[in-house]
Amino acid sequence: MSRAKAEKLWRQTPRRAAVLLAAALGDDTGAADRIAANTYAWLYTVLAKDDDLAAWELLAPLLPNDHDDWDRCRRLARGVAKAVRGTHGKVRLAIVEGVPAGPARTALDAELERPGGKHGSAYFWDYRWPYTWRR
Repeated sequence: MSRAKAEKLWRQTPRRAAVLLAAALGDDTGAADRIAANTYAWLYTVLAKDDDLAAWELLAPLLPNDHDDWDRCRRLARGVAKAVRGTHGKVRLAIVEGVPAGPARTALDAELERPGGKHGSAYFWDYRWPYTWRR
């Protein structure tokens, strides 16, 4: 199968991308971090256009809930930020580095810089400067 055909097939079914993103975010080993970054960036644009509800129906139960449930893009960014922060102090930098510049990256950066609240913590790791803590 040519790359063009594979890309066309991928773009026709955002639900497949949602399944791939859910699996990649659930993998704590970091093996699928680049896949998660690319899938997140593409799904962000799909959800911003309200193109596919099937993908959203699959992702919605997996993403953090807050007062802005109506904003699908923000919930998606918050879910990816939660995965980037990792568990047990293991930060997944490859996800952040793999997201291309644009609205998806801006939203992810904003969620990573969001202190406190329901899904953040008072102290969190600043992914741009290794081994430093921000308050």
